[in-house]
Amino acid sequence: MMKKGANKPFNASTQLSYTEIDSKSTFSSFGASLNLRYMTKLNTENNKLLFQDRFFATFSAKKSKKDTEDIQDNQFFHLRYTRMFNSWFGLEALGQRDEDLFNSLERRQLYGLTSRFDFKINKTKLIAGVGSIREKEIVNLKQREITNTTRLSSHLNIVTPLKEDLVDFSFIVYFQPAINEFSDYRMFFTSLLDVHLYKNLKFSFSHQMVQDSLPPTGVPKVTAQTKQMITYSF
Repeated sequence: MMKKGANKPFNASTQLSYTEIDSKSTFSSFGASLNLRYMTKLNTENNKLLFQDRFFATFSAKKSKKDTEDIQDNQFFHLRYTRMFNSWFGLEALGQRDEDLFNSLERRQLYGLTSRFDFKINKTKLIAGVGSIREKEIVNLKQREITNTTRLSSHLNIVTPLKEDLVDFSFIVYFQPAINEFSDYRMFFTSLLDVHLYKNLKFSFSHQMVQDSLPPTGVPKVTAQTKQMITYSF
């Protein structure tokens, strides 16, 4: 997703998504997001990579409605900086903030530092990492419940082409137990199927599941959703 031959590769993409769930309750959501990536010029000496800086930011907003409840506005923001010391190892600093008012989550904030390992086997990319994050949650109740937790954070991401230049498949899984109580853990899993329609236009189908072993009051232990998206990259 970088411009070939550019000294300072830059990539931006926008996404529109619509989700509708009809089971015990009817839930619908319309969202839009903006993703930005930027990589500095490679710093080398005697043909050896010294370091490279990478920046990534994503912002999304959505309007959601559940049964007869009022429409809710939720936002999500994620900022990450990566320093790669060679072609396969780096360190990442990140910050994130999100809301989920239908699940009583007024705000979740986290920041942390993790390692990053990049590998490539044939045309399959494998990215893994482990580190630590600090998390603060505010639950929207009559009496606000505020929790602060330090967690280990490990992740694995695999990206592989199913049909070159036409179909790509990827999945990522995060496992984040609390440092002082491993029975308090968060697990996040998402899979993504990209179908390239025309040049920079693609259709995406994703499935996401989040599990929280000890969620705050009013927040479910497991949530799952599917999305269909049209993405244009420039």
